[in-house]
Parts: sequence; structure tokens; C-alpha cells
Amino acid sequence: MNKEINFLQENNFGYLATADEHGHAFVRGFAIMVSDEGNIQFGTANFKDIYGQLKTNKHIEFITTAKTGESLRVRGEINFEMDRSVVEKFIESNPSASKMYKGNEDAFELFYLNDVKYKWFSWN
Repeated sequence: MNKEINFLQENNFGYLATADEHGHAFVRGFAIMVSDEGNIQFGTANFKDIYGQLKTNKHIEFITTAKTGESLRVRGEINFEMDRSVVEKFIESNPSASKMYKGNEDAFELFYLNDVKYKWFSWN
């Protein structure tokens, strides 16, 4: 795996930016996952505002920072996982998602980034 994917696996909590219904930036704390294939994945409930924002505008940005001050900005366009068996397998294998969505799998949406662009910077 490349340097960026390794960094994201080690620093999987950061901030996700989307655009709201008025086109204004909306940022929230968010955790990401990296699949076995190296895809950057996110998950959310389909009843939350973020889901509607992502359906309207699929361009997002995520940023995370290590304790060393090194930061990585990740930008791309999302695609929703349409195969519900993949979504259910993800819920089963992810303790946080399992805790929140086991038995309510239809409310969970899994999405991943395409055309990923990375930008490194440091606070040092």
C-alpha cells in the first residue's frame, strides 16, 4: 500500500467536508476505513443530513492530522456501494457500525472515494 493509505489507516479520524443544500460548506468529525483493496470508505445513515448532501453533491474533502503535526488532505468524488451484501459484510466486520446498525442494516449507506487527490502538509 502507498504512503497515503498507510497514513489514513493510522489516522482514521478527521474532518469531512460536504456542501449543504445552499452550497455552504459543512464540516463534521468523521472516521474513515480502508478496505482490504485499499479503497477509502465512509459510512453513514440514510436518514442523516449528510446522506442528502452526498446525494446532491458527490464531491467531498477529508483531512486528518497525526500527533506529529503531519496532515493529509484527501479529496475526491464518492460512489455509493449498491451491493447490499457488501454493506452487510462491512457492518458485520466493523465493531462501530455493527453496534449502531446491526438489525437495521437498511439504514446504513457505505460509500467510497474515486479520483482521489492527496495533499500533504505539516504544522511543524
